Amino acid sequence: VRPEYIEKAKSDKIIFIIKHPDQEAHIEISSAKVLVKDKLKTYGLWYKLDEDGKIQKGSTLATLMQFNGIEKLNECDGKEVETILDEDGYLTLRAYK
Repeated sequence: VRPEYIEKAKSDKIIFIIKHPDQEAHIEISSAKVLVKDKLKTYGLWYKLDEDGKIQKGSTLATLMQFNGIEKLNECDGKEVETILDEDGYLTLRAYK
């Protein structure tokens, strides 16, 4: 994983660098599909910290980490994560049961 500053949003997004499920190449994914009020939605992995300096509870990034049993971002290296197609046909990370 790596952060990337998005000027337009004035915020960092977390980029997951993963092996493509059907190719040898690695791809970068900065979104996850989550379940919100019985509907699947895709959101960006914005890096937001709470007042204690921890990743903001309820954020898409926190939901993805919890779904995958990740406590800290540096634990992501080598971790297997699921991907799924988003509404536009692009791969996104899966963060729901």
